[in-house]
Amino acid sequence: MATIIVTISATKEEPLTECAKHIGPQCGKEILGKVLLPFEEPIVSTNCCYKLIQTGYQCHTRLTQYFLKSSQQLKNVNQTEIMSKNDKIFNKCDLLTKPPSLEILSKCAEQLGYCGEQVYQKLIHDKNITRHCCKELVKMGKPCHDDMVKALIRAPDLRNVDPIQLLEKSKETFDNCLNAKCTRK
Repeated sequence: MATIIVTISATKEEPLTECAKHIGPQCGKEILGKVLLPFEEPIVSTNCCYKLIQTGYQCHTRLTQYFLKSSQQLKNVNQTEIMSKNDKIFNKCDLLTKPPSLEILSKCAEQLGYCGEQVYQKLIHDKNITRHCCKELVKMGKPCHDDMVKALIRAPDLRNVDPIQLLEKSKETFDNCLNAKCTRK
């Protein structure tokens, strides 16, 4: 399982339609509402925080700027205040979804050993996990597993993977291993 911690951002400027696609309609509406509405608290649901972090700071900021420029209703708002709120929301989501240090993640990965690849394949491609690797996952513990999945969500090559589905799949996988519902010896 990857132990890379990154905040995903586009290396080249993506079209706004791609940015909007990554954040999704439900989270886009929730986040932009919190950014653009003057009396809204800048608190976003955990699910949408994961989507926001996957979308990246650059896309988040460009979407906010687009709405500021294109909406007649927003012509007279304090743009500095809105952009400050934009940053505050991103930073809160970053803190909420951030896995622990690389040192802690490395220890988790070390405990899981070669079984990390099987767990990764289960989470991403719905492959099987051996009983041995199920036992190793349980022995590693749920906190380590959860932290590794948080780090995995931030991996650039998984940007198109739905973080909410990945978290649900992660919980299901751990619970199945805990209850010895592994698929092969």
